[in-house]
Amino acid sequence: MRLKFDLQFFGGGGGGSATQYRKRDPEPQELQDLRLNLYNKILPGIQSFDPNSWSKAQEISDNAMGKMNGLIDQMPGTLTQVNKFLVQES
Repeated sequence: MRLKFDLQFFGGGGGGSATQYRKRDPEPQELQDLRLNLYNKILPGIQSFDPNSWSKAQEISDNAMGKMNGLIDQMPGTLTQVNKFLVQES
């Protein structure tokens, strides 16, 4: 059994057309300069990046958050003591 395949159904067969595109315009010098400047600003930071620094910063931040939470927990007691002192003084 031989199947018949009609190329014209899929747009093929009877003479095709080709789409032409212009050549890409050269990149403007301003864009090249901008890219180079960005590269020169970003590259030193990327080269000096130390993954361990992120861990150290996270540790410092966690420590600061712990101390802050401790101070917040002490606040009601401290306010009570201040209020008692102010009542005694008046």
